[in-house]
Amino acid sequence: HWNIDPSKVTILNLAPPAIIAAWKRGDIDATYVWDPALGVAKDSGKVLITSGELGKLGAPTFDAWIVRKDYAAKHPEIVKEFAKVTLDAYADYN
Repeated sequence: HWNIDPSKVTILNLAPPAIIAAWKRGDIDATYVWDPALGVAKDSGKVLITSGELGKLGAPTFDAWIVRKDYAAKHPEIVKEFAKVTLDAYADYN
């Protein structure tokens, strides 16, 4: 989509705190990350694509909410409320 030559790209696997530090130092030119690192990168960068947009193009983003089965069985209302609050926050964010 952006005519980036793959041979000119080095992919690094960094934890979000390391991404924030590398971004602030100018050590990395791009990132695929979530908040709070996303918010830091957006301060001086431009969002090229969201996970939702990427998913619509057929690329998996591997985002998932996971809860232990025993916890979900004991606390179904908490799990339901978590999903509701999170989806509401996503709707407000977009």
